[in-house]
Amino acid sequence: MVAPAALLRSLGTPVRLAAGDALVRQGDRADHVYLVLSGSARVEIDGAEMGPPVSAGDWVGELAVLDDAPRAATVTATGPVELLAFGAETFTDLLADLPDLRRQITASLTRRLRQVSTGWAQLAVDTDVLLDAYFAIQGAGSDRDRHTAIEQAALLLRRLATATPTETPRVPLGALTPAERRVADLVARGLSNAAVAAELFLSEHTVASHLKHIYVKLEITSRVALAGLVLRSS
Repeated sequence: MVAPAALLRSLGTPVRLAAGDALVRQGDRADHVYLVLSGSARVEIDGAEMGPPVSAGDWVGELAVLDDAPRAATVTATGPVELLAFGAETFTDLLADLPDLRRQITASLTRRLRQVSTGWAQLAVDTDVLLDAYFAIQGAGSDRDRHTAIEQAALLLRRLATATPTETPRVPLGALTPAERRVADLVARGLSNAAVAAELFLSEHTVASHLKHIYVKLEITSRVALAGLVLRSS
């Protein structure tokens, strides 16, 4: 099981809905995340139904809670629904402590992004999870989805890089080898390691090795920091 059932039940508060009850409403502030135990509910954005209904095992409301943004959709029960409710802090702690749960949330978000091919940048979610989802789509989506995932990953990296103040690096980008600089430029453009490898006709292992050397040379630890340096140099 993705997360121990006993742990989730001990930390969550039981919630029951009848048909027609709204669990969350688009635009509302978020303070809870919900795990569906049974039943189903439809998802609507701006009054239009989006994708298949949520059902047992699905999480609802995690997107808004993780970065304190308004709810992105309205979720309404289509029949009796049983759920567990988790406060924002409790859910964030669970996500940090349970890697399998984080992977489940990433997979859930990936499915949603494939179903809703517009407005991805407006989805509120933990940025690491969102990047993971974009990278997953780059490797397994349609051509249109792959293009959109790369575009949205680049937008997210730029937003994070410009929002994070950084000092002038002690080591300039000129210290990188030509191969490392090509990798750095593609990473800053939002490509996953697999997508970079395909673009440069390299193995993923080689790309990962280049990134490791880049981080050491530039004294950074993340794609966001690397994107910031590339953006400021261009």
